[in-house]
Amino acid sequence: MGHNGKDIPLDPTGRHDDEKILWEKVTQSVRRMNPQPAFQTPKQGGALKTGPQKTSWIDRSQSVQAKAKTLPDKTMPADFRLGETSGIDGTSARRMQRGQVPIEDRLDLHGLSQEEAQKEVKVFIGSAVQKNFRHVLIITGKGRDGHGILREKVPEWLKDAPLCYHLNAISYAQPKDGGKGALYIRLKRQREKTK
Repeated sequence: MGHNGKDIPLDPTGRHDDEKILWEKVTQSVRRMNPQPAFQTPKQGGALKTGPQKTSWIDRSQSVQAKAKTLPDKTMPADFRLGETSGIDGTSARRMQRGQVPIEDRLDLHGLSQEEAQKEVKVFIGSAVQKNFRHVLIITGKGRDGHGILREKVPEWLKDAPLCYHLNAISYAQPKDGGKGALYIRLKRQREKTK
């Protein structure tokens, strides 16, 4: 039928019949790739069958839970410099901001280029995580007139993947530790791996 709902007359040369015969040959040669239905309703007990592999709803949900346990916690660290307060409890946050936590390691970035500093920060945090340190200090320097490039960039690197997965919080240091030219960093506790 045509677009007005009327029959289209056959081509007098008979091309329409030739195309029809060709189409029938093509459709006869086509085989279904998966002879089973694409989806079957779950049977009693929650089993879901999809092709040759058989999984149940329970198996699938347990698999998702297992994967979720192995992935790192993807929450962003609290940035106390910006007034954020979530991430750690209030007492721990106040102690950190006041410089009343033991600093287990420190990294001084003075004299490094931006590229060198970024590499050093990654190595430093990775090492601190391996050693299961809780609080570390990174000295960025204040820069000229308080606008140093490392002072600006280091917090961005810390709040970006993959480093952010290991941090609870970031805060400016106290003057005795470098003030606004240094950062206290609280690392997440590393869970003991159960066998």
